[in-house]
Amino acid sequence: MKFMFDANLSTDLAKAIGALSRKEHVVERVMHVEELFPKNTDDVVWIGRLKEHGAHWVVITNDKLKKQQGSERALINRSEFIGYVLDPQWGHHGFWSIAERLVDWWPIILEHVKTARAGLYRVPWKTGSARRLTSF
Repeated sequence: MKFMFDANLSTDLAKAIGALSRKEHVVERVMHVEELFPKNTDDVVWIGRLKEHGAHWVVITNDKLKKQQGSERALINRSEFIGYVLDPQWGHHGFWSIAERLVDWWPIILEHVKTARAGLYRVPWKTGSARRLTSF
C-alpha cells in the first residue's frame, strides 16, 4: 500500500512515519501530498488525480471531509481508496502530541489496512484497551 498524508498534516510527520515504516511489508511508500502535487492543490483535485500514480492508496487526513458537499469523501469512496480520518480532537493538539499519538496508532492502522475494504475509517484521539477504528 502507498500512504498519502493530506496537506493538513505535517510533511515532517509523513517523513517520520515513512522512516519508521521501512520494514513493514504492507507499506510500499509513505508520502505527503506536496510531494506529488503543488502546494495548495485543492483536495478534490489531488484526490481525483491520485489514481494516476497507481492503485492501492491509503489517505491519512485531519480533514472533516465536509467541504464542497462531501465531494472529497465521495471521491475517496469512488476511487476505492482507504482513508483514515483523524477525529476532531486531533486538531486541538500540537505537533509533538499528534506525532506521539499517531506513532501509537500506526501499528493498529497497519494491521487494519491489511483487511480493510475501500472506504473511510475514523481514528479516535483517545487510546486505551478498546482502541478501535470504526467506519466514518
